[in-house]
Amino acid sequence: MTPVPRRPRRAGDLVRVLVGLVVVGHGLVHLIGVVPQAAEAPIPDPGTAGRALWLLAALAVVAAGVGLVAGRRRWWYVGAPAVVVSLAAVLTAWPAAAAGTVANAVLAVAVVHGWLAEGPRSRRERYRRHQSAVIAEAPDPAEPIAEADLALLPPLVAGYLRRAGAVGRPRAAAFRAVLSGRIRSAPGAPWMAFVAEQVNTVGAHVTRWFRMDATMLGLPVDVLHVYDDGVATMSAAACSAIRVARMSGAEAGHAETVTVLNDVCVLAPWALVGLPVDWEPVDDHRVRARYTCGQHQVSAVLVFDDAGDLVDFVSDDRARIDGASSERLTWSTPVGERRELGAGRVPTVGSAWWHAQEGAYPYIEMRIHDVAAIGAGEGSGDRPGSRLSARGRS
Repeated sequence: MTPVPRRPRRAGDLVRVLVGLVVVGHGLVHLIGVVPQAAEAPIPDPGTAGRALWLLAALAVVAAGVGLVAGRRRWWYVGAPAVVVSLAAVLTAWPAAAAGTVANAVLAVAVVHGWLAEGPRSRRERYRRHQSAVIAEAPDPAEPIAEADLALLPPLVAGYLRRAGAVGRPRAAAFRAVLSGRIRSAPGAPWMAFVAEQVNTVGAHVTRWFRMDATMLGLPVDVLHVYDDGVATMSAAACSAIRVARMSGAEAGHAETVTVLNDVCVLAPWALVGLPVDWEPVDDHRVRARYTCGQHQVSAVLVFDDAGDLVDFVSDDRARIDGASSERLTWSTPVGERRELGAGRVPTVGSAWWHAQEGAYPYIEMRIHDVAAIGAGEGSGDRPGSRLSARGRS
């Protein structure tokens, strides 16, 4: 499985390292409770049991600090009990060791942030659980796509699928994509670097989970899009704690249905076989697709070059949502630089544009690092009692 690219360094990384070093230093200070006479420490001799407590606190706090400096995902599993043990040690020498509570407060704040960023309720961990469920529940391989399956498609689309290597490819139940790039909220807004991954299921149960790790003003921003059979939500939080954006409701579901269709056309064209799409040829280079999922029906025009490759996807059914307001605008995603990836020959660079009254502008520029098929067959793990179905609707 292709790993998500390493994101650029940001101010939060320096803060994490500095806090981690403070925690390591705090842990080493606990050693004065192990040999108070040798250190000439201003605390009373805690006795044999007390020395053991101070040694345990030293080891736990230093381990937590090292994990924080190294950026270990679950360092807070050690950090949380380290706070408790350290506080217990400090209380045995109160008030002489009262200053240790300040360092413990810093460690406690870092632990809370670690839990928010990587804990079981975090956006990152929810995404990982869903992705694992998709992989675990992907059905067995089915019949590969045959030339006869392309007969019902418009010639432009059938030719595109041939160029993408769809013929002979198993009917995958899901796919995963790894991306990186930059994003902004408005034409004059600063660009934010990001790395991202997504996992989509196709077939009877359509889901799209998209997780982005972005950087805003040097601080981390966690973003999670969840789409489940026409119902969509999005949430973003700075430093994993301060919500900076949220999206839900019917308009969000409609907009994300356009995105689901775009994902299939760009990232996994083989999944167009059997997708509930009504096709309408427009001219020698364009064809209109009308796609229905849940309560939403959306349409888009697929634009092909002379060679038969998809070069743009244009839709008037996607809204630019800003807080409580939304406005449907023309949305396009020009793509290029194709190469063979895990799921076939697909574009590796692209962007997303809003065509507003004030002029057209790109708000996302990205590079596609990999697209990999997951499983095969027409199902997507949506079986009675399946974990995928339960989590997709949470």
